[in-house]
Amino acid sequence: MMDVAHHCSAYELILSTIMVQLVNQVHFLH
Repeated sequence: MMDVAHHCSAYELILSTIMVQLVNQVHFLH
């Protein structure tokens, strides 16, 4: 997720956003 600014493609942004939301849900459930 450090290279989001480097290759700023829509796919990368969407993928990183989904990963962040998944991590947040996991932390919220636990």
